[in-house]
Amino acid sequence: STLVANTGVLQVQKTIDVPVRMIDNVLVDKNISPNVFSLVKIDVEGYEYFALKGMQSVLKARKARFIVENNPPAQKALGVSMQDILNDFFYPYGYTIFWIGSKSNRSFFYKKQVHIIPITSGNVHLFENKSGDFLAVPSDSL
Repeated sequence: STLVANTGVLQVQKTIDVPVRMIDNVLVDKNISPNVFSLVKIDVEGYEYFALKGMQSVLKARKARFIVENNPPAQKALGVSMQDILNDFFYPYGYTIFWIGSKSNRSFFYKKQVHIIPITSGNVHLFENKSGDFLAVPSDSL
């Protein structure tokens, strides 16, 4: 399902307002270093771009790996794309991107080996309209 109305994925019956805080602000308020993160999983039904926008300090720290959902219909409804996410957040901070794939291929939860496909600016078009997850790893940690 998705949280974004009128994407054709889900018919919205009711909406509610939910308070939202940027991770960067929470870290400052609680005096927590952005270096404490080792893995961040983001699956917020199309709002991944906006979640990343609120955690610039974690991205800049380059300690965490990210698993990010790609939800093209929801992203399109919000005016963003996978390419926007990569260009605005991961490539500028020196992350290498890999396609994990669909939820049915999540064997990495119980196997030691995972089949991942590198995503570059030259082949991102092959993935940007697919639903699934991608992995972002600081390039200097590979």
